[in-house]
Amino acid sequence: MPDLDGVSRDRAEDMLDDYENVEFSSSQTSEYPANQIINQDPEVGANVIPEETTVYLTYSTEPEFSLQNLKGESREAAENYLESSNLEGTFNTSFSDSVPEGNVIEHSPGPYSTVKEGDEITFTISDGPDEPDEPEQSEDNQSEEMEAVIPVEVSESDQEDGVSYDIRIVYEDATTSGPTIFTEENISETKTYRVPLEVTPESDGTYTLYVDNEEVQSNSFSYGE
Repeated sequence: MPDLDGVSRDRAEDMLDDYENVEFSSSQTSEYPANQIINQDPEVGANVIPEETTVYLTYSTEPEFSLQNLKGESREAAENYLESSNLEGTFNTSFSDSVPEGNVIEHSPGPYSTVKEGDEITFTISDGPDEPDEPEQSEDNQSEEMEAVIPVEVSESDQEDGVSYDIRIVYEDATTSGPTIFTEENISETKTYRVPLEVTPESDGTYTLYVDNEEVQSNSFSYGE
């Protein structure tokens, strides 16, 4: 009987071509390369008649085991697991609202899949929540907020004499469809008005101050000033 220890399964089949029958069984082991003969029956040197002999051979296979569930683990923990289990790994990244940055979102093969040493596991690592870029404002959507400060002075003598004035301020800006009254009132003492104006590249902001129905002041504001 020839010595088949350490030869490949294919080579053993060729060497036993003259034998009546050859039966193979496998054994998981990390001590030998895969598909290598590790046991034989009859033993080496036994006197046999090939045409009447069945040979039983055991060949090695790589150990298989169930892959641990690594979802939610840190990348470092996943790398340590790969090293201790003699597995290979590749890492991709993806945004996630539910998995903290740096942790495993998923892996393929999935949890509890049967794998063997040397297999490659593909991991997707969280980059944290996706923060969309703020869209650049087109010129059509650009605007600026301004404030027109309009002091209206009533002299001390007028105040002493009880003189009052009818005040009306009309404004127009990007938010209005035409001249709009900001305020209309009667005053007998000095007062400062603050008129908010929104301007765009296409629409200026303007105001006009009327005192006793006479225009006494007007101004305009342009985008970028």
